Amino acid sequence: MSQPYDNLVLVLTPDNPCNTTIQDQATGETYYTVKTEHGKYTCTRILNSEHKEIASWRWRDLRSDILTLTTGAGRGVTSPASEWLKESKRPFKSTVSFSDRFKRKYKWKGNGMIKPQPLQQLFADEDGTRPIAHVTKGRRNRDATRTPPTYTSSSSTLTLSPRAQEIMDKVVISFCLLEKEQRSRRIPP
Repeated sequence: MSQPYDNLVLVLTPDNPCNTTIQDQATGETYYTVKTEHGKYTCTRILNSEHKEIASWRWRDLRSDILTLTTGAGRGVTSPASEWLKESKRPFKSTVSFSDRFKRKYKWKGNGMIKPQPLQQLFADEDGTRPIAHVTKGRRNRDATRTPPTYTSSSSTLTLSPRAQEIMDKVVISFCLLEKEQRSRRIPP
């Protein structure tokens, strides 16, 4: 496990926020597993490294997904995801905020709910100038120097500062929810 003063870089393998293993890029240690089950309802679950469910959400098409955040006692608190992840009411602001159990507020900027952006950043309310976490989107690269051209791909990464590691479960849950929403709104080429 990384030292508490180091940034932690988590990588999604495969690059799918709804079905992935989230691992430490440096060590390969698995921190989270995200699985989506399709049945009567489509439901995504996030399990921590101890295989305990920390969150789940039932997908809905027209309204906000139904989110259950599991508490330390194993009980879940269920509400629409939009009650936990609140979108900015200011026009043309692509920010979404949430609070931790100590009522400290955090804000994702550049989440792309209005306009997709290549970099999402998470800020603590007490310091809106330095991000405590950021996302680097995966991409597909074309190597035109070869004949025929070859393609390589990189997975998305989530980089967490020591401050973000304090609330890592909430950061990962909010990231997966936002990324799922953003990718579902994307128009295929």
